[in-house]
Amino acid sequence: MPDSSSLTGQTISHYRFLEKLGGGGMGVVYKAEVTRLDRAVAVKFLPEELAPDPHSSERFKREADRVQTAQRAEYLHGGLSSSTGNEYRDFPVSA
Repeated sequence: MPDSSSLTGQTISHYRFLEKLGGGGMGVVYKAEVTRLDRAVAVKFLPEELAPDPHSSERFKREADRVQTAQRAEYLHGGLSSSTGNEYRDFPVSA
């Protein structure tokens, strides 16, 4: 994962990273815009040191499922970033 402030202002794939919202033991969260949908989302990256741990990866996926259920919205995308190699999920947010 690049340094925590390095994604702000960058466009990677279809995400334009607007600002870092926070971070902690389970990842870093950015506010981003999905450029092809003109929609704001929060994108959370699982730290690379946790990616090989199946328990951390499963916890990360469960968290995404809970947010999806709580917001009653489908998350737009998830997977491995081709730029960073980190697992991530994105969720709709209010602009």
